[in-house]
Amino acid sequence: MKMNTKKILALVLMVGAIGLYGLGIAILPSEIGVQIQLDGSIGNTMNKYLGLILPLGLTLIFAFLYYREQQGKHLLLAGVGILLYGLTFFMNL
Repeated sequence: MKMNTKKILALVLMVGAIGLYGLGIAILPSEIGVQIQLDGSIGNTMNKYLGLILPLGLTLIFAFLYYREQQGKHLLLAGVGILLYGLTFFMNL
């Protein structure tokens, strides 16, 4: 069965999100910053498991919806989940 490029992209997003979750569990401290104040300091913290599961869920749900329906808005929201991982790593490392 041949898969088209859009379905492969959705699967890559899902696998990438799971990989970033595992990397975050391995390298981030037990409490991670999830909000930035206007002065650049961390305003709110959260347990790393909960803080990392939110972008994971966002990416997995919308990548799956993109896989099924192939609508661009789902791909965009799955990408937002990956960007949230990037911000989380940037703020906490």
